[in-house]
Amino acid sequence: MKIITDYFATDRSPLLPASLKLQLDTLEEQVLNSNQPVVHKLKLLRSDYPGFPEPACTLARVYHYQGKSRQALDLLLPLNESYPRDPIVLTSLGEILLELEEFDMMEVLADFSLPFEQQFPHRLSVALEEWLPYEQLVAEWLFVNGEFHLGFDRFRKIIQVLETMPKEFQEYEELIELLDDYLEPEEFNAASHEMLHLLYKKLAGTQYYKLPSFRHPELSILQRELFPEDIPALLQLLELPRESLVPDLRSAIRDIYFNDFYYREFIPESIQPDLALAGFLLLAELEQPGDIEEWLSFLRKPADLIEFWMGDFLLEMAYLVSWKLGRKELSIMENALKENYAHEWSAISLAEGLILTSTHEPDKRPEILNIFERTIRFILDSKPQRGTENLLPNLLVYGLAMDRERFTPLMMEAYNRKRIVTAIYAKTPEEMLEDSSYWSDKPEQNIEYKRSLLSLEELLQWWLNLRTENIS
Repeated sequence: MKIITDYFATDRSPLLPASLKLQLDTLEEQVLNSNQPVVHKLKLLRSDYPGFPEPACTLARVYHYQGKSRQALDLLLPLNESYPRDPIVLTSLGEILLELEEFDMMEVLADFSLPFEQQFPHRLSVALEEWLPYEQLVAEWLFVNGEFHLGFDRFRKIIQVLETMPKEFQEYEELIELLDDYLEPEEFNAASHEMLHLLYKKLAGTQYYKLPSFRHPELSILQRELFPEDIPALLQLLELPRESLVPDLRSAIRDIYFNDFYYREFIPESIQPDLALAGFLLLAELEQPGDIEEWLSFLRKPADLIEFWMGDFLLEMAYLVSWKLGRKELSIMENALKENYAHEWSAISLAEGLILTSTHEPDKRPEILNIFERTIRFILDSKPQRGTENLLPNLLVYGLAMDRERFTPLMMEAYNRKRIVTAIYAKTPEEMLEDSSYWSDKPEQNIEYKRSLLSLEELLQWWLNLRTENIS
């Protein structure tokens, strides 16, 4: 069976005269767009063209638009007996019965789970305007019966066909609306997310930058919202060959930057992907040389981009990425601490990553304390900046916890120069000394340290369960 855009090049019989088709299309559009009275005109056309079912189908749809569904059925039910193999008639009738929830009548009428080519096997050349409404009806009927996986299969078939059509015929809004009608956001799952993302990308057209294909298609899981049941699939990604997995991961993460407008402005909040955090957690688990620069590139981005992709998890989890990617790159981490970041917590993530390194690898603590001292002096000698007002007290608190004698003069200098925001942090040096006990008393009790002991599986479970609870 061939699907084409030109109605008049199909094997439909009888084929509408061009003038009649134009009149019917115009009259139905007038009803939809401006509710103009067209019933009388359609009745005349039905009388003038008794051998064609289309005027009666259009009249029935107009009756249905006007809330006169019984009159619509009175037209279509006998019409279907007269034209039992006509897709326009059966589709018009099925659409109205479905909207009226006359499911038993639909089951008697036809098997609406059949694709077009099986329902109408005599048709070899079909117009898109015949084929598409019927296939959408099939998908909706499957949704009504709870067979969403089969409905998504019909969606994929529709998408494949639309992709072969000229741009003006590639309309995906109705498919999105259909899903919205049958699924609430809290009912979304992996399959519905994948389908909605596919539809929105098609709808966006050139507003979505299509990345090169992954070597491992399994990574497409990162481009939708994740669920606790996705954890085994995420862990399996780490078993892929590293020489091809790492470039794929980097490419997936860079989708954040290429398609930031699409993700933030085009698709609804309810299906936003977990690409940034999941991608970086996997990258950190691999600990490949050089990937600290991939992480720093993200932390240097505008604050609204980072906030959109990380939210509160920049504080709650991102330090784990800084720790694993930065613990062998101390000189890079030191230089990065001295940068001015748009997001006020970017530098804190790096500092806490160094603190975790110091906790897990005590032999590196002297060098990390040297880094902290040099960074503190650099901040004090520089003009106040928004990012450093948070970084400075955090560096001082850890420094005081590890070497009070060495860092106390620096703390006093910071207070004397009024470089500590006392409305947020310790109001006095004495309070800051007390705050430093968070790191010095029992470091193994610190939430950052305890979270760093979790396996990736445990960390993903904590994160995704927490996120699910917050949404619900």
